[in-house]
Amino acid sequence: MRLTIALAAALMATPSLAEPLKVTAVHNVLAVFAKRIGGDAVEVKMPVPEGRDPALWKPGIAEISEIQQSDLILLNGAGYADWTAKTSLPRSKTVVTSKAFENALIETEGAVTHSHGPDGEHAHTGTDPHTWLDFAQAAQQAEAVGEALAKRLPEAELDTEALVAELALLDARAKEVASKLPQPLIAAHPRYAYFARAYGLEIVSLDWPAGEDPEREDIAALQELLTANPAKVFLWEAEPSAAATQVLAELGLEGVVFETGALAGQDFPGGAAAALERLAALGE
Repeated sequence: MRLTIALAAALMATPSLAEPLKVTAVHNVLAVFAKRIGGDAVEVKMPVPEGRDPALWKPGIAEISEIQQSDLILLNGAGYADWTAKTSLPRSKTVVTSKAFENALIETEGAVTHSHGPDGEHAHTGTDPHTWLDFAQAAQQAEAVGEALAKRLPEAELDTEALVAELALLDARAKEVASKLPQPLIAAHPRYAYFARAYGLEIVSLDWPAGEDPEREDIAALQELLTANPAKVFLWEAEPSAAATQVLAELGLEGVVFETGALAGQDFPGGAAAALERLAALGE
């Protein structure tokens, strides 16, 4: 009886080995990476509400407090989610996943200021933060996530290698597909600079809100862009409206949905692989 009581007391005093590491990721791609690598050893949260752009979303006081209580906080770097630079986050828990290639970040030109939905006014200027759309850089970010988890979970069975290998195959496929695509390409939104640089593509961008019907001035901007850049392929960051699809058809453009993967619920790298196959069909 005494032995049983002593054993129970010892178990109560010992932290549960099965309790997962609490991880917060600044966008969905890093959340996917952490879950793919950590499996059941991690509990991953991406606090941005569904449909909101993690790059523009700003947490409230209660959300910041919850984030600060995480065991590990995964940041993208490259200026992504500028609230992270204005908030006190525990340095010992924070990992900037793009640090390995911080000297290769792309600086954007110009400053188009506009507003998308509830996130308010913003400008496309400074550093392009969509680093993972160069799939070799995405692999480096996955490795950074894996290293951070390994330090905090030395006994866990982590699987960084499988994800890095998948991203390497995606990188090789992107090079193959890009070599056969008609250029230039037009994108509905300026998010593809790393994809363009990595795979030798010329991509010129508009600023069409995802999923919305284009206004008359939007169509005029596209027509003007086509005059200077006769393109055949148009990249959407989300499923377009029927009216937007009709505009492309009338102008002889083939649309391809290529999600960045950053938003809650998006599939990365699977979505990127599917987009590449659609582009491959157009290239042939």
